[in-house]
Amino acid sequence: MIQHETKFKNETCGNCNGDGCLRCGSLGYVLVAQPSKKCDNCGGEGCHRCAYTGWSRALKAK
Repeated sequence: MIQHETKFKNETCGNCNGDGCLRCGSLGYVLVAQPSKKCDNCGGEGCHRCAYTGWSRALKAK
């Protein structure tokens, strides 16, 4: 069985545009699995489907 390692990259939070908010843990960015892709539903603005990060496959900030 072949295992693939998922790479992640910091991407600007779509909810706060990098200013820091509750969605990104006040960091201004979220970790997104690569290749990164903006949310199909909101186009990167942030919505319920992307947990308000603006990204598909983003890790939820704690």
